Amino acid sequence: MSPADEARRAAEPSAAQRERMEGIARAVTESVEKAAAEHGALEVALGGSFAKGTWLAEGADIDVFVLFKADVSKDRLREKAKALGFAALAGHGPYTRYAEHPFVEATVDGVKVNVVPCYDVPPGMWKSAADRSRFHTRYMRESLGESGRADARVLKKFLKASGVYGAEIARQGFSGYVAEVLIVELGSFEGVLEKFAGIGRGESIGRAGKEFETPVAIVDPVDAGRNLAAAISEENVARFVMAARAYLESPSGEFFEPRPGRAGALGHVAAVGFPYKSRSPETVWGQAKRAASQVARQLSDAGFSVARHTAAVDGSRVVLAFMLESLTLPPMRIREGPDAFSRGDSEKFVAERLPGAESMWVGRDGRLCAMEKRGTVDAESFLARLMGREGSGIPTGLAGDVAAGFEVWAGEGIPGHARGMLAEFVSVDEKIFRAR
Repeated sequence: MSPADEARRAAEPSAAQRERMEGIARAVTESVEKAAAEHGALEVALGGSFAKGTWLAEGADIDVFVLFKADVSKDRLREKAKALGFAALAGHGPYTRYAEHPFVEATVDGVKVNVVPCYDVPPGMWKSAADRSRFHTRYMRESLGESGRADARVLKKFLKASGVYGAEIARQGFSGYVAEVLIVELGSFEGVLEKFAGIGRGESIGRAGKEFETPVAIVDPVDAGRNLAAAISEENVARFVMAARAYLESPSGEFFEPRPGRAGALGHVAAVGFPYKSRSPETVWGQAKRAASQVARQLSDAGFSVARHTAAVDGSRVVLAFMLESLTLPPMRIREGPDAFSRGDSEKFVAERLPGAESMWVGRDGRLCAMEKRGTVDAESFLARLMGREGSGIPTGLAGDVAAGFEVWAGEGIPGHARGMLAEFVSVDEKIFRAR
């Protein structure tokens, strides 16, 4: 039996698992239908991987979509959806989560349940992103046979083990629906891997209704103008390409089981950590990612060579991390100025730089140059100064959290809790990166 066949067997839910999930889904659907009738909804429909039969043996969420008339305003939709969701999931600790609009989530007998509002509109007349979901479910039920569902499950296991599965902003990876679309379009799990192992920039999968600008386009079969790959980071697409090549060259069961990679060194990593006030994970992740990008830019402007950066969020803390070519800089820096023949620019350069310059000269190419002392020569001190002042690049939503207290670490001084959050950032996945 091939590694993929073994993974297919392991991914398929057992009869007992199916029976349990179907019982929970029936009870939840009945509760939502009752609440929907009381709050003016038109229809209730199951969606997601459970409804399509592509959920994995380790479990699945149950997504219940509640349809409203197209003339209901978005503000009114939010109000109705929250009231309906809380009524339907009462007794299970419901809470609000946010995507394009709020939806209600709860855990019922150990299974996460989402009650999501959408509009009852025909294809192409979308008023919200969730409007497509029931058409996605219908399309997959019609297009995926039993073998297709099995291949979708094994592809999801492969994507999970490769660290590129999940549409949430924290991951920006391949969603379950994208995995299903790839199976329909490319025929099998092996067909998907073969396609991505040799894919080139600019290629599209599916019939596109227009041109897309992402490195690879994956067309939504129920909306030819929508590129599903737009939500997937270029990093994750490229990582999947590498994983596909590695598997095809040397198939192994390790490609279907998440395992920590070889631990990387922290000697070139600088990081900032701070607690945050509880709020929507999607909001915090978005803010943290923007903060990491802005701080990385300022590190670069200060002369540090930033190889990569990341944001990590757990239940109470944010960590921003930066992998640098070096944690320290030379004490002096050279400022290259304008051509001496450009009179106004050269006079301005001299006026601005001469007072603080250790040396100034005309280079062999005729440009003015100055050597100056650096204000800060180590990344830890630079980050401490940066985070303690306005203009740090921290988004407004995180500024109050940072002002309440932050820590800066570098290299081996990074504490244990932050090391855990950054394990993936510094590790080497030897399944993917191997000499050939």
